Amino acid sequence: MRGGAGRAGRPAPARWGEPDLMSLWSLLDRGVAGEELPEPWSGLCGHVPDLMLWRVDARWIGLGVARWGEESPFQLLAVVTEVDPP
Repeated sequence: MRGGAGRAGRPAPARWGEPDLMSLWSLLDRGVAGEELPEPWSGLCGHVPDLMLWRVDARWIGLGVARWGEESPFQLLAVVTEVDPP
């Protein structure tokens, strides 16, 4: 894909709109404090500090960047779920 265009040459933001930026810090804090969080949110908050998040029909689509340490490469993580963010 060239120039950030999605399939059929359309820009991705036109497909789903602008994403919401969701910080997962508060979820991580709640999980550490003992609150039971639903998956995939429980697992994500331990790996990704922020998510770009779209609501598409009955699903949430999220993209985030993880890094396990200074020496480690960045990793793109994607999630598609029907579970609402807590």
